[in-house]
Amino acid sequence: MPVIQINERGRFIGFSDPGMSLVTGHAGLYVGREPDDKNPIWAFTTAVREPLDRVERRWRGVVMDTYALEKVTGWTPELAPPPDSPLFRWRVLAGVVWFGTVAS
Repeated sequence: MPVIQINERGRFIGFSDPGMSLVTGHAGLYVGREPDDKNPIWAFTTAVREPLDRVERRWRGVVMDTYALEKVTGWTPELAPPPDSPLFRWRVLAGVVWFGTVAS
């Protein structure tokens, strides 16, 4: 079963095709940490999302994260979106951010 990260695609430039023939036209399963499941990038797709369940990740009895599980139909992820696509950009993990760019 192919697994595809739908956001931050720019991190995967040059990776081989994970088996898109197995993905195209089929329903997918979205697993996303809450509140990341509310990410506005979904508005840039034609995806229809159907909530299935929520699961908790626990450590020593303490809930560390909650994940949303959703059925996704009506959209096939683009493996190589253009650099100006919100699906291409990756998160800035360090540095100062001004107006969407990283200061050096």
